[in-house]
Amino acid sequence: MARRSHSGTDAYEQLRLLQSIIDALSAHVAVLDDQGRIILVNEAWRRFADRNGMTWDNGGVGTNYLETCKNASGPHSEEAADVLEAIRSILSGKTTTYHKEYPCHSPEEKRWFQVRLTSFEDGSGKKVVVAHETITEVKKAAEEVRASEERFRAIFTSAQDLIALKDCNLRYTLVNPAFEKLIGLPAQDIVGKKAHEIYGTAAGDHIEELDKRVLQGQTVEEEFERPVHGVLMTFHDTRVPLRNLEGQTIGVCVVSKDVTDRRRLAHKPYERLSDNYYSQAMREAFSKARRAAATDGTILLLGESGCGKDYLARWIHEHSRRSSRPFFAVNCAAISRELAESELFGHEPGAFTGARTRKRGLFELAEGGTLLLNEIGELPLSLQSKLLTFLDSKSFLRVGGDKHIRIDSRIIAATHRNLETEIAQGRFMEALFYRLNVFMIRVPPLRERMADLPILVAQILDNLAVELQLEATPSIDSLSLQQLQNYHWPGNVRELKNVLERSLILSDGGPLRFDIPHNHIARGTSASSSFVPGRKLEQILNDVTMSVISEALRRTGDNTREAALMLGISRDSIYRYLKRLGMQPPKRPRVH
Repeated sequence: MARRSHSGTDAYEQLRLLQSIIDALSAHVAVLDDQGRIILVNEAWRRFADRNGMTWDNGGVGTNYLETCKNASGPHSEEAADVLEAIRSILSGKTTTYHKEYPCHSPEEKRWFQVRLTSFEDGSGKKVVVAHETITEVKKAAEEVRASEERFRAIFTSAQDLIALKDCNLRYTLVNPAFEKLIGLPAQDIVGKKAHEIYGTAAGDHIEELDKRVLQGQTVEEEFERPVHGVLMTFHDTRVPLRNLEGQTIGVCVVSKDVTDRRRLAHKPYERLSDNYYSQAMREAFSKARRAAATDGTILLLGESGCGKDYLARWIHEHSRRSSRPFFAVNCAAISRELAESELFGHEPGAFTGARTRKRGLFELAEGGTLLLNEIGELPLSLQSKLLTFLDSKSFLRVGGDKHIRIDSRIIAATHRNLETEIAQGRFMEALFYRLNVFMIRVPPLRERMADLPILVAQILDNLAVELQLEATPSIDSLSLQQLQNYHWPGNVRELKNVLERSLILSDGGPLRFDIPHNHIARGTSASSSFVPGRKLEQILNDVTMSVISEALRRTGDNTREAALMLGISRDSIYRYLKRLGMQPPKRPRVH
């Protein structure tokens, strides 16, 4: 009798222990005996039963769960029958576990549950644990993931842009149909390969260099030419890191937009940058520019406003190894001091009021290409310091950011100011001046290169004819050209273009006439306008000679015989001068 009492105490303690365990579970749990009767339920089961009008409590222990399942009716009878069969199978020893998901239509909403059955044995026989658990949120999340995958698949397959995914070894893992179509290979022949196996060694090495930066967490954008079936095509690429749920970078996603046609339109034939000038000053500038284009060093362009510093900067870019990549120019005097740092270096979301999204600055947009910082002397001292840091490290922080961004872009700085004077007056950093002044090119004002004026007039009129959609290039008579040559041009080439455009608009199809202030007409010959203190006599004489021969050739329609007669020299002398000065007959506007 004492032993039975002790045994009853042990069983009671076991039930208490089991009760405390199942009460800690969020699932609705009941324990059945080997006859299918409920011997224990947890608190979650009781709450669920109460909400659904049932009475599962300790006073109801002994209720036969098999009969409950058997008598179940309504839309869930199939699930109840399956559970009934599973319990019988477990009790008979045919199986040990069961799992099924099923919908439960409550008055409020459709919810999803899963039921799990497991068994164990104690001293009183086999027991079955029934656990019902709400999985509505899991189902919703899975449905959202499925819908998201379907949206991604639809975008991925229908996108006109090229989309590719790569792993950490920079091998392609997935490409979309647009990628397959352009490359001319099926996906199975692309997946597993690296960029150099698709585009060749040179382009592949460049792509891999960018991808490695993305693996370090950067987002990289650039325009880049690469060969496809032997034809150079231009793509605007956006590269972003692929990350797993833990935020670790596991690969690279690349979206490439074919901008070949846009780039061709942006570089029309009439905008071809010429270096065919007669003046000694301009020939010296272009001689230096050729050497600069062959390197990647920082360049400083000095010259008056409107003299063509931006033109020379673009010429250097177009003749450098970066010519297939973007060229950006910014006038530092034209952007507000408050926004200058954001415009140049970009910002992170929340960096300041109104900064809702991430913005890439001009330094990033010029990735792989060239950035012209015009009027560098107007840059605030705080940004001069940040620019100096970038030139030293080739990296920078976005406004509000804490991650250094490394880029590969060439910097060309330009100014009309005397930077040494600016340094003395505390407005420009001496260290930045020395860092920029790696290779300095002086761009001469128009008054020092008047021999080039007929060429400039022809170029500008050709460009204006295309811009204004004229049927033919406008003509200019000899007297009008002489009027332009006698003008001092304080506004340089920019002023010349404005005068020509205004005259063209006002001409109404007739001869061009120029409204030039008389108080600015230069006195004397072009020799006086060519005189600048510090220039050698030989350079001045060469400019005068070029100017005289150019004018003689212009007036005679490039007829060397008539030009020689006009100048009182032999025709052979004309050719000797042309050869010695490196001159070629220029393209002239039609003279009538």
